[in-house]
Amino acid sequence: MHKKGFLLINVAVALLTGCQDIDSPGNYYTFTGQTVASFLESDPNNSFSQFIYVLKGCNLWTTLSTYGTYTCLAPTNSAFEKYMSDHNIGSLSELTYNQLDTIARSHIMEQTFYCTDLIEGSIPYPNMLDRLLTYSVDSSMNGSQVRLKHKINKTSLLLEMDDTVQNGVVHIVDKVLEPSTQTVADLIIADTATTLFAQALEITHFKDSLTAFMDRTYIEPGGDSCNTLRPIKYGDIKLIWPENRLFKFTGFVERDQVFRNAGINTFQDLVNYANSIYDTDNGQYLADATNLQDTMFRNPNNPLFKFVAYHFLPEQMGYNDLNVTNTDIVTNYIKRDKYDIEDFYETMLPHSIMRISTPNKPAGVYINRKGRAPVEVEGVRVVAPSETDANQSAMNGVYHYIDNILVYSDDVRKNALNVRIRLDCTTLSPDFINSGGRNRPGNHEQNNTCTALKKGYVKNFDFSNETLLLVQFRDSYYSCWEGDQILVFGIYDVTFKLPPVPNSGTYEIRFGYFAEETRGVVQWYFGDAPCGIPLDMRVEGLDPKIGWIADSEFKSDREIVAHEKTMRARGYMKSLDSFKAPYSSTDLRGDYRNLRRIVTTEYLDANTDYTLRLRQVIDNPQAVMQFDYIELVPKNVYYGLTPEDFH
Repeated sequence: MHKKGFLLINVAVALLTGCQDIDSPGNYYTFTGQTVASFLESDPNNSFSQFIYVLKGCNLWTTLSTYGTYTCLAPTNSAFEKYMSDHNIGSLSELTYNQLDTIARSHIMEQTFYCTDLIEGSIPYPNMLDRLLTYSVDSSMNGSQVRLKHKINKTSLLLEMDDTVQNGVVHIVDKVLEPSTQTVADLIIADTATTLFAQALEITHFKDSLTAFMDRTYIEPGGDSCNTLRPIKYGDIKLIWPENRLFKFTGFVERDQVFRNAGINTFQDLVNYANSIYDTDNGQYLADATNLQDTMFRNPNNPLFKFVAYHFLPEQMGYNDLNVTNTDIVTNYIKRDKYDIEDFYETMLPHSIMRISTPNKPAGVYINRKGRAPVEVEGVRVVAPSETDANQSAMNGVYHYIDNILVYSDDVRKNALNVRIRLDCTTLSPDFINSGGRNRPGNHEQNNTCTALKKGYVKNFDFSNETLLLVQFRDSYYSCWEGDQILVFGIYDVTFKLPPVPNSGTYEIRFGYFAEETRGVVQWYFGDAPCGIPLDMRVEGLDPKIGWIADSEFKSDREIVAHEKTMRARGYMKSLDSFKAPYSSTDLRGDYRNLRRIVTTEYLDANTDYTLRLRQVIDNPQAVMQFDYIELVPKNVYYGLTPEDFH
């Protein structure tokens, strides 16, 4: 039985008042051996007969009657009566199989989520339609009393929560959830608060880049034997082959008021502003703003086109997905006062990246923010879902409001982004995220599940037929940065595109990994050129070839820095000290198995694509490569006047 209490909610209420009158669902623990289906069917008031009709009508009833792990958001009969009235439906029997299937799948997730596990924002796993749902808590004062209302998608009230059953959990809701059939672009264009950005989206025709949803050429390996309902075993892990390859997007959009605050009141003002930031070709690609049919607006080199393109990521990222929000993982960041949780993403503007950070203070999510106490670059704040009532979840992605104008200007690149760029390897391809591999919740001991990716269907990656490429979900168990990791099995040969650098110059390229005897021996290549001798990932840091010595063995910081230089001369570095090694009293830097390999040092042009290749050089198809993170470090950081920090 699930035994967690309403910790987050209770803390929030305690901050408001000591006297509560909570107008919210009860916390019922009903673990009786029932399944989701039998729970619904055994309700003494027959409150779910309409929902049961829907589930049986699309053949999902049997699914919820058998073994599995599900979250069911169960609408009451009253909810269906309201739904039918709103849509002028006399009876659910008027609906087609596909319509019933859409309704049913909107209310089911193939993971168990208790409301006590959630924080406000996106629920960390999509429903069976691959749509993100949001969880929020509204509070209001009634005299000295606080009333809390727990909602899904900001409109459907939770009447009961956390009814535990044998194959998952049931939450009872008062409204039928209706998935949007609009694309991200259509949803933004329909938003009355974003008319200026919407106009730019239409006139540049960038909206055409946001219409894709499903790769029709993709065929799931192994057919039904490998789908998400029946994972297959590979050694000690389970493999999930995605049933479909989906294209999804994330937008960051300024409301009209944000533009007005900056003196941008008309479309002409917005064009002029974009020209001032992105006209690097001396007017060659400028368009006539008085002629909205000017085809130059559609040119990828046009400043307004570039302005719009930088607002989008080629993967779906809910508010809580933009950075680590899993409580168990966040607690492993032990130096939040010195280092923000952050990651970097390649945007849909060619050769551009975005830095997304979640500072400890002030709380929130920021784009291109730098420094803390004092902040060097304020950055752009992403508005939390709880701050708006807008429906921002589309058929093929989501969009978020932002509180300032987002640009990839010279100032942003030379200041906010002139830093050590550390990327979790699961951000290197949008397919790692859109497949559900990154952020896939679960429990290590119970699930140990990986998402397997098919050759030819992983953007930015190519690999041999002998390579098995997996994304392992985020879990506090793993001794790696942020929990997620890529695993590579077989006599592997993998080539991937490096993310772009913001400024041309000399960069040190590093690879973070965890050494152990099950690993392989890897030859790295920058482009076609081999990078030194092969890396034996079986060798731990205490080996004389690496020469790792704990910081505690030295008497001063000067000695620690000198030792770091000695390791660097051998091509290695200790790991970072901002993240705690799971089940350990030390941080990753204090673990001799967590290492960084300096792959190569190269001049990188900000407008050129580069690739890294890694090839297994021992004949052991069971040898696994753990791919944790990549660092792209400019020379002014790794060899600057101020020594690079250990965070």
